[in-house]
Amino acid sequence: MTEESVWKRRMRPQFLIIGGQRCGTTSLFRYLEQHPSFVKPRTKEIHYFTRFFEKGDSWYAKQFPRDGRSLLGAHRKDGGRMTAEASPAYLYSVRTPERCHALLPDTKLVAILRDPVERAYSHFRHSVREGYESLEFEAALKQESSRIDGEKDRELTDTAYVSEALRKFSYMDRGLYSEQIGRWLQHYNREELLLLRSEDLFEQPSRTFARLLEFVGLRPWAPAVFEVHNATKNASKIPADLRAEMRRHFEASNAELADRYGDELQWSD
Repeated sequence: MTEESVWKRRMRPQFLIIGGQRCGTTSLFRYLEQHPSFVKPRTKEIHYFTRFFEKGDSWYAKQFPRDGRSLLGAHRKDGGRMTAEASPAYLYSVRTPERCHALLPDTKLVAILRDPVERAYSHFRHSVREGYESLEFEAALKQESSRIDGEKDRELTDTAYVSEALRKFSYMDRGLYSEQIGRWLQHYNREELLLLRSEDLFEQPSRTFARLLEFVGLRPWAPAVFEVHNATKNASKIPADLRAEMRRHFEASNAELADRYGDELQWSD
């Protein structure tokens, strides 16, 4: 099937919000859904390139709106109609960048990153709420390596395999952002990737959202209220000694992230 036939009468996603998980993608996407020129897909998180790749490219195309160019004019990069999806697992997935580039080589990418210490705890609390996790936080961190050992390699060698362990228990590993961004930049140019901090989104939502709109080519606009979705306040729940240990674990990755992609991509207590 040709690329053109896959997208026949369907809008292509002009950009993807690729993650990270528990970093504010829901809030960011809810703001986008209110934009007058944004057309929503069937659901925010399509997860095609991770969980549902075997369904095929035509299935993926059908998750997006019908192309109404005959009535509304051709898509434009100067603020015309756009669609996109936000699947937070894409950033971390070892096989998604190659799959994504094969189908959408010209799409733009948006990643929103959170303090990896806070992200890890939020991920843990989510797994507890969903019934996946029965251990206490510190014990879960100690078990993480054994739980996810070999899972990335298996996903790379078995195209049909979807690791539940990586989805549920990758608390610390998922916060090593520099490695993950590097995988995407093996397939996309740096100027096609926008990196945001979730702290900036919630502390300066108007300014941060405006950066996103400018990057993807949607006209300036803002919702009446920047409501926060799926938020949890976790800082006080991490013991000081464990927090310090986690901070040391992320130190090298965070330093590399700031050095390569901008000094603003830093976190501290």
